[in-house]
Amino acid sequence: MGNDFGGRMTVRLSTGQTLSLRGTLNLNPSGQSNEAIVNQDASVDRVGTVQARRAELNFSARASTMMLS
Repeated sequence: MGNDFGGRMTVRLSTGQTLSLRGTLNLNPSGQSNEAIVNQDASVDRVGTVQARRAELNFSARASTMMLS
């Protein structure tokens, strides 16, 4: 889907410092979730549910991968 990323990420802080770390990033930018359902006559339909946009960050547990410069 292209909404997740894993590996090395580099972030520049407002102070100008660069933070380099490893982890994963998972995005839900669409603001909705779609689900396929089957009707009683066996036809397929879709139901959309509104969801808040969100971003999930997971960082690696190894301290050696986090560097602040």
